[in-house]
Amino acid sequence: VARMADQPVTLVVHDTSTMSFDPDGMRRGLGRVRSAGQAFFAHLSLALSGDGSRMPLGVLALSHRIREGEQKRKKTKAKNNLENERARWGCQVKAVGSLGVERARVVHVMDREADDFALFAQLVAAGDRFVIRLAHDRLLEPTDAQGAQKLAHAITRIQAVAEREVPLSRRPAGNRSPQQRRIHPVREGRLAQLAFGSTTVVLRRPSTQPKTLPTVLTLNVVRVWEIEAPQGESPVEWLLVTTEPVATEQQILQVVDWYRARWVIEEFFKAIKTGCAYDTRQLETLEGLVNVLATFLPVAWRLLLMRTQARIAPTAKATTVLSKAMVAVLRVFTRIKLPAQPTARDVLLAVAALGGHQKNNGDPGWITLARGYQKLRTLTEGAAARDAIDWSDV
Repeated sequence: VARMADQPVTLVVHDTSTMSFDPDGMRRGLGRVRSAGQAFFAHLSLALSGDGSRMPLGVLALSHRIREGEQKRKKTKAKNNLENERARWGCQVKAVGSLGVERARVVHVMDREADDFALFAQLVAAGDRFVIRLAHDRLLEPTDAQGAQKLAHAITRIQAVAEREVPLSRRPAGNRSPQQRRIHPVREGRLAQLAFGSTTVVLRRPSTQPKTLPTVLTLNVVRVWEIEAPQGESPVEWLLVTTEPVATEQQILQVVDWYRARWVIEEFFKAIKTGCAYDTRQLETLEGLVNVLATFLPVAWRLLLMRTQARIAPTAKATTVLSKAMVAVLRVFTRIKLPAQPTARDVLLAVAALGGHQKNNGDPGWITLARGYQKLRTLTEGAAARDAIDWSDV
C-alpha cells in the first residue's frame, strides 16, 4: 500500500490459479479438480504500477476455496458452489478496499471469469474503476427503435480508430482442460494486425440476477479484433467493459494496455509454482498448505521484482531489488564479480548463479533464480547472526 501511494495509477490484477498436489497422497481438507484430484483454488490480487512498466508492487489479498467431491455434489450444492465462485471477485475487491487504498487511483483488472452483472453493479456503486474482459453476449437496453438488443449487434457498429501489429505467442495444447482448449484454442505464433474501437452500452440486468440490483448499467466497451486472420486460425477478439473514458484513441489504447498487464499475474503464479516449488510441498492439510502459500507470496514477489527490474531498468541500482546487506553478502559469495556499483541486472545474474545458472544459457529461469535467492537469504541471515554473537562467550 505504501508503494502504491507513489503511483498516480495502480493496477490491481485479480486471478485464480489451481493449486494441485500429488493424487497419491492423502491431504485433509482439499477438494477436487474437475471430477477428482486433490487441489484448492487460490485467488490473488497483485498490485502493478499503471505507468506502462508493470512493476510489481506486492500482493494485496489472498483467499482460497475448494470444490466438493463428486459423491457429495447435488444440483443445489452445485448452484451454490457456482454462486460462491462468482462472489470471490467482489469479495476480493472489498478486501483490497479495506486496506485503505485510494479508490480513485486504483483500476481493477480481471479476465472473462469475472464477467458478472452483479460484480459490475458492486463496482459501479462503490465508485471503483475497472477493466474486465467480457465472455457473454449480454442483453442491452435499446435507446431507440433501431437499437441493438444484444451486445453482439452493437459491436458490429464499432469503427476502428487505431491499428497495431502485435506478435501473438504460440499456444500449444499442453495439459489443459477441454474447457480451456475451447476458450483458448491451439495456435501457432504469428504477427496479427489488430484494430481498436469503442462504444457505450446500457447493459440490462439478466433475469437470473436478483431484482435488488440496478435494472440497467451504463458502461463503456472497447473492442479489439484481428483484421484478417490466417486461414484455419481463430481471429483474435477481446471485448473489454470498463468505467474508463474511451472517447479518444489514446484512452482506448490505455484501456487495452492496462488489460494486457493482466499477464503479469500469470508470471507471478509461475514464480510460486516453479520458483518456490509450491506444488511439491508435502504438507498434509489444507490449513498448512494455505499458510505456506501465504509465506511464499512475498518471496515470489521478490523474484518477480528482480526479473522485471532487470528487464525494464537494467541499469537501476541493485538496492532497488535487494537490501544493502544482501548485496554485500552477494559480493562475497557469488562466482560472478560484481562491479563497485552493481545494477539490477548484475545482481539478477549473480543471484541466479548461486542457484546454478550459467550466464551463456540466456536469462535465468524461475528455478535457478529461486534457488539462488534462497541461498542468499540463508547466507545473509548467517552474516547477521555472526554479527549478533558475542564471541567472547563462546
